Amino acid sequence: MTSFQTVASPTTRAAEQTQLARRSALNFVGLALASALQFVLLVVLSHGLGPHDAGVFFEGYAALRLLATFAALGLDVTMVRYVAHYRAQSADGKAASAVRFAVFLGGSASCAAAALVFGFAPLIAQAFGAPAVSFVLRVMVLSLPAMVIEMVLIGATRGTGSMRSFVLVDQLLDSGVRVGAVAAALVVGFGIRGVAAAYSLAAVIPLVAAFVAARRFLLARGERPQGQGREMLRFTSFQWGAIMAGVGLLWADSLLLGLWRPPADVAIYSIATRTVLVGMVFILPIGIAFQPVITRMYTLGQWAALRSMYAFATKWSTLVAAPPLIFLAAFATPLLALLYGDPYARGAWPLVFLALGQIVNAATGPCGHITTMSGRSDLVFVNSVAALALNLALNILLIPPYGMIGAGLAWGISIVAWNLIRLWQAWRILGMHPFFGWPGPVAAAVAAFVAATVLMREAFDLTPDVRLAATAVVSSAVYLAAVFGLAAFDEHDEWLPVGIARLARAVHR
Repeated sequence: MTSFQTVASPTTRAAEQTQLARRSALNFVGLALASALQFVLLVVLSHGLGPHDAGVFFEGYAALRLLATFAALGLDVTMVRYVAHYRAQSADGKAASAVRFAVFLGGSASCAAAALVFGFAPLIAQAFGAPAVSFVLRVMVLSLPAMVIEMVLIGATRGTGSMRSFVLVDQLLDSGVRVGAVAAALVVGFGIRGVAAAYSLAAVIPLVAAFVAARRFLLARGERPQGQGREMLRFTSFQWGAIMAGVGLLWADSLLLGLWRPPADVAIYSIATRTVLVGMVFILPIGIAFQPVITRMYTLGQWAALRSMYAFATKWSTLVAAPPLIFLAAFATPLLALLYGDPYARGAWPLVFLALGQIVNAATGPCGHITTMSGRSDLVFVNSVAALALNLALNILLIPPYGMIGAGLAWGISIVAWNLIRLWQAWRILGMHPFFGWPGPVAAAVAAFVAATVLMREAFDLTPDVRLAATAVVSSAVYLAAVFGLAAFDEHDEWLPVGIARLARAVHR
């Protein structure tokens, strides 16, 4: 590989780090608000519809979300990669051509999927034993093409490096208009049919906003290089396969648990393990913001800058995600009891195993994005299939004797193996790892958080609710003090973004 930049200047490095931190923070805010809006949707539906109609709606909702993942063909991530790649070459015409091809491909696939589901909706409803599902599914699936095209267009805007359209349109506007439309339908008294129609029609607004956000690619003069379509199809087919394997990894354990254990165990396990996904709110924003940076630096051969940014992103992934995941593991039983009731406390051990696995995910950083954004979606596919196969094998081995504990252990081991393979793949492709400069100070800060958490958990005689709240406050304070204290003695800007590092040193002085 030809190197165009061997050394990243301190000024350039600091600017890149600050920009990545800002974009990650924006992503975090957007994801948190979108999650809050989804919770509002649950509350609105649970109060506005009876249990039966709410269940019918959520069957259609789940089907629509899975279909969107299927019909998008991985094109949203493909757009991030190819737009960033062509823009790094100042080839805006090629980027515009790539976006239009992806819109055509995603639109065609989603229309075909919508037509099939629309036709087979009565049979699907019959299989579920709920005739009302037929109408709801037919109405909601009409919004599938709009959802998929919006995903593709927002993926293209992410390829420019800007996260604004992703947060405003994909996270906030999409969730907000759907909640508003559903609430309006309930207020008017339209019932389940009106709610389904309102939810479906609301997809038009974020689609229009996505067209506006991506207009530069849709209106620009295109320039299709030879073999572009074939290259994009190869990349996105592997990306789609990896996504499907990831969906299997997410749901396989619950399905297999149901073969050997009663439905109550499946419910407890599903609630417990999905709780740990809260930790992903602290991991995903960094990786999403880092994706176009990887492709740009890889395309330009800026290896030193990419190595520095890889370490920076991994450091911050560990810093922000490890403490909440450790807290989840330490207080699994009281948290589950507080959130869902005492019967769900039996899911504590699966929650612990999943939290530990996600800590490894955070500590290995955006290694999977390194592989994908460098163009090796084939390796991502192989990795995802291997993780799914390992998960299935461990579930079959561990669920019969250990039940939900075995399922949680199987998933936790699979996550650890998945991330270690991705870490090795990033090393194989680029010959770089992210573990330099920061592991010692970060480990010291995390150790301080663990010590404070263990002390608060074991040393004081408090009620469970008070212990949870007190530990969260005290441990967070100790952790922040440790982070800023270590940064104050570090004369390099590698530890924290420049502004925060200077603030820490000024406070110390």
